[in-house]
Amino acid sequence: MISTGQTLISPSQDFEMGFFSPGRSSNKFLGIWYKNTPDVVVWVANRNNLISGSHGVTFSIYRNGTLEIRRKESLLWRANPSVAASNPILQLLDTGYLVLVNDTTEQGSSKSFIWQSFDYPTDTWLPEMKLG
Repeated sequence: MISTGQTLISPSQDFEMGFFSPGRSSNKFLGIWYKNTPDVVVWVANRNNLISGSHGVTFSIYRNGTLEIRRKESLLWRANPSVAASNPILQLLDTGYLVLVNDTTEQGSSKSFIWQSFDYPTDTWLPEMKLG
């Protein structure tokens, strides 16, 4: 779970994910930005559903891999994985991609992406992004 003021940082320290307010706005969004230039946002989860204020707002990963932004009992945004997860792990990659991995290595299989942020692009193009 990530609350306002907490972030996830890519291993290379190039990207950061968390709640942010653009400019002088008090509205919050969950997004990814360049860590050294936080005003350059590369992806926003809830771009069509701004969050006014930040009290009680959380971003959570559920056991089946569903990602949600909630304010207490109110659902603000949801993303469902392509398949239900047995062991979901959220990772912010060095490419700026936020991915949900189903880690099934304990079952003799391998890790597979079951959701990734850039399947839902915004207005920023990053290296390694694919069209179509």
